[in-house]
Amino acid sequence: MCAKLWHRAGLVGLTLLSGCTAWLPPWEQAKPAPQKIAVTRPAPTRAKAPAAPATGTGDTARVAAARRTAPSPTPSQTTPAAASAAAMASSDIDLVGMDESQLQALMGPPSSQQDLSPGKEWLYRHGTCTVDLTLYPDIKTQAYRVLSYEVTSDNDTGDRKRYCLADLRSVAQAK
Repeated sequence: MCAKLWHRAGLVGLTLLSGCTAWLPPWEQAKPAPQKIAVTRPAPTRAKAPAAPATGTGDTARVAAARRTAPSPTPSQTTPAAASAAAMASSDIDLVGMDESQLQALMGPPSSQQDLSPGKEWLYRHGTCTVDLTLYPDIKTQAYRVLSYEVTSDNDTGDRKRYCLADLRSVAQAK
C-alpha cells in the first residue's frame, strides 16, 4: 500500500513538473542573430625610406621622420558580389511578430484587408508579387500581430520571398 502511494506521488510530481515549461508565441521566441557579411580589404602597404644618419641636429631628424611617413592608403572598393550580398542581407526581414503599425511603416498600407474574427487578413500586391498576412491579437496587449504569412510570385527562384518583400518595401518607400 505504501509503495503504491509513493508511485502515485511520483507520477503526480512528474506531471506537475512537466507543466512548468512556458510556451512563448513566435514573436517572443528568441530569434537567431543576423549574420553579418565581412568585407575584406587589402592591408595598406608602407614604403620604407632609408634610415637617417644618427649624427645630426634636431632639424635633420624631423626631415628624416617626415620622409619616412607612409603614403595614405587608398580607399578600397567592395566587389559587386559583396555589395549585392549586403543588400540582400539587409532586405532579409521576418514579418512574424510585427504589429500593425510596424507593418505599415515597413510596407505601407495593405492592398486589401479582411476582418476574420478573431483575426485579420492583410493582402499586399505589386505586379506578380502577393504577400498574404494573418494577424491575431496578442493576449496581453490586444495588439494585432503577424502570426504567419505566405509569399506567392511568378518568379520561381529560391529567393522569391526575399525579392518579393524587397519589391513591396521599395514601392512603399517610394510613396
